[in-house]
Amino acid sequence: MPGAQLETLQRRTDLLTLLKPPGTSWSDCHTIRRLQEAFPDHYANSAGLRKLQRDIKELIDSGDAEAGQRQGGTWRYRRARYDLWDDSRIRRSDTTRLLFPLLEEASRSGRLEEVWHRVLIDQQMGLLTREQLLVIPDHLQLQQVRIPAGILHNVVSALIESHPVEARYQKKSGEMSEGKLHPQALIQRGPIPYLLAIKDGEREIIKHFPLHRMQNLTVLAEDTGIRLPNFDLQEHIAQGHGDFGQGDSVDLQIRARGYIAEILQACPLTADQTLESEPDDPEFEIRVSAKLPSTGSLWRWLLAAGANIEVIEPEDLRARVGAELRKGSRLYSKFSMQESGDN
Repeated sequence: MPGAQLETLQRRTDLLTLLKPPGTSWSDCHTIRRLQEAFPDHYANSAGLRKLQRDIKELIDSGDAEAGQRQGGTWRYRRARYDLWDDSRIRRSDTTRLLFPLLEEASRSGRLEEVWHRVLIDQQMGLLTREQLLVIPDHLQLQQVRIPAGILHNVVSALIESHPVEARYQKKSGEMSEGKLHPQALIQRGPIPYLLAIKDGEREIIKHFPLHRMQNLTVLAEDTGIRLPNFDLQEHIAQGHGDFGQGDSVDLQIRARGYIAEILQACPLTADQTLESEPDDPEFEIRVSAKLPSTGSLWRWLLAAGANIEVIEPEDLRARVGAELRKGSRLYSKFSMQESGDN
C-alpha cells in the first residue's frame, strides 16, 4: 500500500480509537477543535484542520462515525457502532499505541474511570483482563434491586422507539398510582435504576420513577412519545437532580482533618475548590471552600466524615449537621450509661 494511503489509514484509525462510543451524550463527545488538539502531529495548523475535516467526513460516510449537536452548541463526533474493535483495520498494537492520548485526555478532564472501563478486555479496547484491572467503589455497595425483566425490556424499548408507556406504580407513601408517562432517560443511582419521565398534564416536570416500584408497564406502540426539546441529561445530573436535589447550589466551607484532609488535597470537591492550611488550629489541618449542588450525596458525605469535618458555612447546613450528629450521639450515649451502671 502506498505511503500516503497508509498515513491516511493510520490517522483515521487514531480518530476511531479516541472517539467516544455510540450513545455517549453529545455534551461529552469531541468537537473538531478537541480532536485537532489530541493529534497535533496529524492535524497541525489550518491545513491540518482541513485534513481532519476530510477524515471525519470519510468516517461518517463509511458509517464508522456520526455527528450531532448539543443543544445550541457546535458539532460533536462519536463512533457509530460498537464492533469497530474487531475490525481488521484496528489491531491490538494500534490500540496500545493510542492509549497514551486517551489517558492524557482522561487526566486532563477527570474521567479516568471511564478510560479504565474502555481498556478492559470484555469492553471496547480489549487490552487488559479483569485479573489485571479492577475498578472498585469507595463506598458500601448494596445488592442490586430485583426488577422483572419484562419491565426493564419495555422501558428500554420505549426509550429507543420514542413511545410513551402506561404505568402502574407504588409511590413512596405506599399508595398506588397510574398514568401515561413519556420517557426522557434512564439513570442508575447506586443499585436502583430510575425512569426519568414526564406525565400527561405535567409536561414541564421531569419525575424520577424507581423501576422496582413499577407493578406494570406497557409500551403504547401506537403513540409517539413527547420529548422535552431542551432536556440535557448531563446538565440535569450536574445540577444535582440525579440525587434528588432541586438544582440548588451551596457555598460550602468546611474544616477538615485526618484522612478527609488528605483526600481533599488530592481529590478536590470541585474544579474551583480553594484550600487553605490551618497552622494555628490544633484540631484541624485545612479549610476548604467549594460551590457544589445541594444533594443527598453531599449530606451523606458530610455525616459519614464524622468528627473529621466541621461545617462552617452555610449556617443552616451547619445547624442541620450538628443536630443530626447530636441525635446519633444520644443513641449511643444510652449504651455508654448502661455500661457504666453495670460496672
